[in-house]
Amino acid sequence: MAITINAGTPVSKDSNRSATTTLESGAPTPPSQRGNNGGMAPLGEVQKAHNDLVLSYLKLRRMTGMLGFALPVMLLIMAVTPTVNFMPSISEFYYTPVRSLLVGVIGAIAIFLFCYKGYAAEPQRVAQRPIEKFLTDRRVSMAAALGAVGVAIFPTSSEVATMPVPLMVQWLGSGGSSILHAISALTFFLALAVMCLENFRRAPLDRTQSRSRAAERSIYAACGNVLIGCTAILVLLFVIGAVGSEGIAHFTKENHLIFWFETFGLFAFALAWLVKGEALTPVVNMVASAEEADRARAAQKTAEQHAERAAEEQALENPFSASASRKKPPLK
Repeated sequence: MAITINAGTPVSKDSNRSATTTLESGAPTPPSQRGNNGGMAPLGEVQKAHNDLVLSYLKLRRMTGMLGFALPVMLLIMAVTPTVNFMPSISEFYYTPVRSLLVGVIGAIAIFLFCYKGYAAEPQRVAQRPIEKFLTDRRVSMAAALGAVGVAIFPTSSEVATMPVPLMVQWLGSGGSSILHAISALTFFLALAVMCLENFRRAPLDRTQSRSRAAERSIYAACGNVLIGCTAILVLLFVIGAVGSEGIAHFTKENHLIFWFETFGLFAFALAWLVKGEALTPVVNMVASAEEADRARAAQKTAEQHAERAAEEQALENPFSASASRKKPPLK
């Protein structure tokens, strides 16, 4: 099945569960869905095209998420072998025998992000939230894709490199290539964070959402916050390595701090895209159940507080109500 989608905007997963749902309102009908006389194709063909469209987007999201999860895992496995050193960062594995693996996976992620179109900006939503006109799925995914391409093309510098100097480093110098690499990595991580915190979490205009959708939005928020936190720490470590003390820089490299925070960021990216691709339904259900239990406990606590407050107010307004309600003893 082709990855690039040209049949308009994708349809939400909730609408996909209905057997009579057609393509998203406002999207042009593809020529493949029209009859020879230009009329509409039978409902079965429209539904099949609709299902193919949804499945294509789900597969694209799943593959993107799986690659984000697989990259650091594969590098860790290869680092156990005697021929590959455990490098201080993911990018520095470029200078090991697994360079082709590193560049290939990052390149594949970039291709998938380039192919991802997502949802177009809706006029009704833009009227309420103008930011959605600029932060479209297409633009944010393109920014992340360009960042991934830059990470693959411009190698970072490495003090433990054992292979010949890459061509880009020869052309741009070690400092120039490293700066472009850092800018690309920053663009990649920030674009992914925006996708999680803004694009993936957009709620329906009527503010209604299902139990599972609320859980998904919580997962996206957590993933986006992890990406922001990891990005901030990586920038701090980069600055410390450039102008800070040698002791801190040595500690960072010896403990592979950059590698681990890059890994945490990639795992957050992978989790968000796998959830968006409906590949982690049990996780979503577990989060939904936990949130529902939290809401029930919060509602019960609120009700108890209201009852206590009402009792206190009643006691303050009529402190003698209890004694007045007692029957007076008969006179002797």
